[in-house]
Amino acid sequence: GKWLMCGDPKECMESREVQEVYLGAEEE
Repeated sequence: GKWLMCGDPKECMESREVQEVYLGAEEE
């Protein structure tokens, strides 16, 4: 997922686009 690039998902969650990817990755 894209959020892995940030190193910390919490930091990426600030971005709505990344948040969707982070949540989607958990579902998959």
